[in-house]
Amino acid sequence: MSFLLTSTRTIKLFFAHSNSRDDHKLREKLESHLSSLQPARVSINWHKSQTLAGRDWKQESNRDLNSAQVIVLLVSPDFLAAEDCRNITKRAMERHNAGKACIIPVKLRPVDNWQAQPFKDLQVLKQKAHQ
Repeated sequence: MSFLLTSTRTIKLFFAHSNSRDDHKLREKLESHLSSLQPARVSINWHKSQTLAGRDWKQESNRDLNSAQVIVLLVSPDFLAAEDCRNITKRAMERHNAGKACIIPVKLRPVDNWQAQPFKDLQVLKQKAHQ
């Protein structure tokens, strides 16, 4: 992600993930690794997890999704099964196809029906090289 460090403007990243315990643990690890980007003009928004108590997470999530330049989908079977993640994926693909955002799918855990997903033609990053 060295391109992020050379940017002269703030880059907004949006991460979408499921609420499963396994995915949450992997998201926390990723958040730890990416924390060094925060001072480097990178704004990171995590789907749901940064919403304050009493706030409408759907409204805040939609706002962040609609303003992000980079959308990272943390894909797992739980992600694909969650309705809110499917809705986010649909909106992310609309923005990607319109040239308003770049989507990076990250495979957290094996997924059987990858070729049936709307992001099937995008280059995927795998959580581990041997998956």
